Parts: sequence; C-alpha cells; structure tokens
Amino acid sequence: MNLSAEVLKHQPTVEKYAKQYGISDYVNYLLAIMQVESGGTAVDVMQSSESLGLPPNSLGTEQSIEQGCKYFASLLALAKAKGCDINTVVQSYNYGGGFIDYVASHGKSIPLNWRSASQRRSPAVSK
Repeated sequence: MNLSAEVLKHQPTVEKYAKQYGISDYVNYLLAIMQVESGGTAVDVMQSSESLGLPPNSLGTEQSIEQGCKYFASLLALAKAKGCDINTVVQSYNYGGGFIDYVASHGKSIPLNWRSASQRRSPAVSK
C-alpha cells in the first residue's frame, strides 16, 4: 500500500507515540491504518475517538495519534495473549477488541482484506 504525503507528514508523531507505548516495530502498520482511516487529511487522523467512547472526530490530530497508538498497543497485547496474528490486530482496530476473541475461537488468524477494513465489513463475508 502506498502512503500519501499527508500520512507521511505524521510519521514523526506516530514514531514518538509508538515508542512511548512500546510498539515501535509497528509504525508501518500504524501509518497504513491512518491511510485507510483518513488518508491523513482529517483532524482525527487515526479515527481513534470512538476507541475512547467519544463521538467520531472528537480528538485533535496529536491526540488522535496518541490514542491510536495506545489503542493499537492494547489490541496487540490482547492478540498476543490469545495467540492471534497481526492481521487480527489490524482488523480489530476497526471492529474492537471483541473481534480478537472471535478470531481466537475460530482459528487464531484471518486473511487481511484492506478493502473490508476500510468499509467496515467483516472479512469473513468479503470476496
């Protein structure tokens, strides 16, 4: 996936918060999520307001990146504890942590489908 210039301009901030949350190895995943979520052009670039129970687009840009990294880190820890793969973490960014439980009980991995992720459809029904 190619990253837009709009997303790449946020890379230093993503790196900062990825380091803070111990997920520096996942910066490329975080940037790809940003590309899918907003193309780097929305104020809430990671579309992470909802992970805090807030209405969509409630967070400013830096807050969005920090929360997106924090949320991804929590999903990654949960997936690792349940033996799930990185694709599950990426899909769970949209679907929520409960999706990890679902995948854990159905084979522990999923094929990643960026189109279904961006359209918020279950990868199980995407063709």
